[in-house]
Amino acid sequence: MSDLEIAPAALPVELVEGGIVVTYQDGREVLYRGVPERVGPEYATGPGREVHLLVTDGDTGRLVYVDEHMTDPEILERTGVGRIRLTVDDSVEVLPGVTARKTGLRIELTVAPADLEGTAFVFEQDQFGERSVELAATGETGPAETGDS
Repeated sequence: MSDLEIAPAALPVELVEGGIVVTYQDGREVLYRGVPERVGPEYATGPGREVHLLVTDGDTGRLVYVDEHMTDPEILERTGVGRIRLTVDDSVEVLPGVTARKTGLRIELTVAPADLEGTAFVFEQDQFGERSVELAATGETGPAETGDS
């Protein structure tokens, strides 16, 4: 069974040349570094990686930690970040137009273009590195556009 444990709040988002900045409700900011690579409508993360999903209209967005178990719920509520927990082979709509499914140690994310309310970005990281991708509903691939350049 999946459990949207904490619903995400609308947070300010800024697309900059160096990546994507999200401002938490408590005023702190996080920079997801690098221009996200545009992938198709389906994406499978690396095994065992920490996964964050952001759906944004370019000005505001909703950020959800996917299958994350470490952060105290009070911290998530204070920052406005949501959290969903998954069980293996369970598929759930995390945010409108974005479905997540846990397959062993990987998370598979899929966008449904007709239901997607903005642009979906996936940020994954572990002790070896990080990667950011844009789930492209059209199947178009390549670097995503950020900032004014």
